[in-house]
Amino acid sequence: MDPGLAHLSVDWQRRTVYFSISDQHTNASTSARIYTNRMYASGAYKNVWEGYYTEGVKRGERFISKGFKSGSVVENDYYDKEPEIFRLSQMIIDAFNTANIIQGQRIILITPTVWIYREGGSRKLFEPLMDDFQKFNSNTGWTDTDDLQSYALQALSHFSYHLTNGQSLLCDLQGSVYPDRYELIDPVIMSQESFRYGPSDLGPKAISNFFYWHHCGLYCKPQWIKPSFDPSVRCAMQKGTVMRPAHT
Repeated sequence: MDPGLAHLSVDWQRRTVYFSISDQHTNASTSARIYTNRMYASGAYKNVWEGYYTEGVKRGERFISKGFKSGSVVENDYYDKEPEIFRLSQMIIDAFNTANIIQGQRIILITPTVWIYREGGSRKLFEPLMDDFQKFNSNTGWTDTDDLQSYALQALSHFSYHLTNGQSLLCDLQGSVYPDRYELIDPVIMSQESFRYGPSDLGPKAISNFFYWHHCGLYCKPQWIKPSFDPSVRCAMQKGTVMRPAHT
């Protein structure tokens, strides 16, 4: 166990909640502990906590847990569409790696697991605690600074649109960078059918808006297709992920 977690006070231990893994995903660990008073981060829709696995081969390994804030109207749709999002994301990333667009580096998609609280059945998304976590772009077209790392991940988003013949866009890319690879987690897929891939799939107008803000860099290819831009759908870019309930 991590020494920093081994010396927690009794009060913190009492405020811990225990989770068991759902049948939807496979994972080497079967039980985990989250410290609900150790808020790791908080966004517009989710709170993030730190924890560690208590059973299985990952015992003692730290992770972060993401859960929707109370009253969220997009939670069920998010979890229902999550497996489909990751299947398509993996297909796109495999094709990008095969094309060897970023020579000497690969893109790796880290698949999170959905865990269920033993008491009450609430769901949480468990992800590895990644080194030097960064966000590279969002589903409204925001992007990180114009460096090689940013260009590489912007190229992945552009490639996804080209690969799917304009039907889908892989975006909201975030994770960590290593000398030989990029590790990404919890991406968004937007499509020509709004909300097909959950509450972050804002549809064709959002795809058009994404490309309004997109600037091709070192790794984008001139033959890759882009959507035509409708000025009436332009909206401000923002770093955070935008979600909407499907009925709006």
